[in-house]
Amino acid sequence: TVTQQSVQATLNKLQLAVSYKRILALCPGAAGGTAKRWPEQYFAKVAQEKLNHGWEVWLFGSQQDALITANIQQQTGNKCQNFAGKLQLTETVDLLSVVDVVISNDSGLMHMASSLDKYLLAIYGSTSAKFTPPFGTRAKIVTENLACSPCFKRDCPLQHHQCMQAITPERILSLLHNDGY
Repeated sequence: TVTQQSVQATLNKLQLAVSYKRILALCPGAAGGTAKRWPEQYFAKVAQEKLNHGWEVWLFGSQQDALITANIQQQTGNKCQNFAGKLQLTETVDLLSVVDVVISNDSGLMHMASSLDKYLLAIYGSTSAKFTPPFGTRAKIVTENLACSPCFKRDCPLQHHQCMQAITPERILSLLHNDGY
């Protein structure tokens, strides 16, 4: 359960203020292996585009995702807020509750954002939304539906990762734009 008091306590602890800017949450990690991850440079490109349009970008993940988020941070000139590995679960939920948009791989964070009924672009490649869908009413599933996917492998068995590579940042940005984001 998210309360205004818990959200404010988390914002205060992190010395954050929710401003007039829209906030994009990026969840680039996935515990199920590299085959479940949209390329970090794609996340960085989307982040940079939204930063250029006055948005804030917050990066979420576990300690295991810290290298990925650090790389996205580096590619965007350190203009994002990087929370990977720095939050308790309740704090993550508090912060996700105040964002406008979430872009996530098929992951636990995707399910958290979905449960908060956030506008969510859930990216699927090696897994299938038929088995682990987001249940929020504002979630959109983004997938390529290639012949080789879903393979449910930790790493791409064909070593091309096309199920994720083919979902371009431009496609994600177009979906955001078409829905008013």
